[in-house]
Parts: sequence; structure tokens; C-alpha cells
Amino acid sequence: HCHISLEVKGYDFILMVKFKDEIPSELKRTQENVTELSRATKLVISVSTKLNEMIDWLLKAEDSMISHIEAAESRHQEQKRLLDNLKENLKEARRAKELSPKYRKEAGNLLNEAALLSGITP
Repeated sequence: HCHISLEVKGYDFILMVKFKDEIPSELKRTQENVTELSRATKLVISVSTKLNEMIDWLLKAEDSMISHIEAAESRHQEQKRLLDNLKENLKEARRAKELSPKYRKEAGNLLNEAALLSGITP
């Protein structure tokens, strides 16, 4: 005999399993996966605001960073490499800024879905 339920406490959700005998390894793995998913969801929600603030600061400092590289006394080849690296990093920062709200929304949706599955109205 087995009883499985999803419980939500705050931003945490866990898969509760009551099993007459020993819990099968596949079910234990599923429990661990749900716990890890809960941790990841909570992490995405909690860091998204700080991440956006950091990205905004980085993008606002773009001109200043380019000026510093151009003003540094280094070989042309080294300067070009540094500028290319900076541009690539800024491109990735813009991509992270674009994707971050989507990930936060998906994490919120997942949390709401877990709440619904556990019988809580979000």
C-alpha cells in the first residue's frame, strides 16, 4: 500500500511518500528530483531581482569599461582581444537580462502548479 502527495510549505514543495514497505529506488529518486526542483525554483525566484540589478549596473558601465580598455597602454592585439571579450560578455549579459524574467515567471508558474496539485489555491 502506497500514498503519495505533494506538500507545499511557503516556497518549498516536497513529494511525501508513505509506503508499507521500503520505498522503491525509482520513487526515492523522484522524491529527490522534486526536492531539487523545489530548491531550484526558490533560487530562481530569490536571485532574479539582484541579478537584474547587477546586469543593469554592468550595462550602464559599458562605455566606461570600453574607455578604460582603450586608454590602457597595451599592444593593439591585446587591446582588441580585451574589447572582443568585453563585447561578448556584454552580449551574454543582455541575453541573461532578456531571459531572466522568463525564468522567474516559469519558476512562479511551477510554484503555483505545485500549490494547486497539493490542494492549495495560489
